[in-house]
Amino acid sequence: MGVSLSHSRYEEIKRIVVDLFIKFDVRCVLISGFELATKMGRISSMPENTLPTLKPIAMQKTALKCMALGKGFVSL
Repeated sequence: MGVSLSHSRYEEIKRIVVDLFIKFDVRCVLISGFELATKMGRISSMPENTLPTLKPIAMQKTALKCMALGKGFVSL
């Protein structure tokens, strides 16, 4: 059995999505969640070659620390 939304709730969600697309200049279908999160300022990324060279154990600890802080894998 599926979930059913009222017509007014469905229209409200459509308005929210359209406003989001306009605000963050989404112009294509097949939206990249990563790209949208970057535009929203929720995550940041940097080229791998700009990261400091770390031993695998140190990289793992750094990734876990960033995850705990809610900053994603590549924020240092």
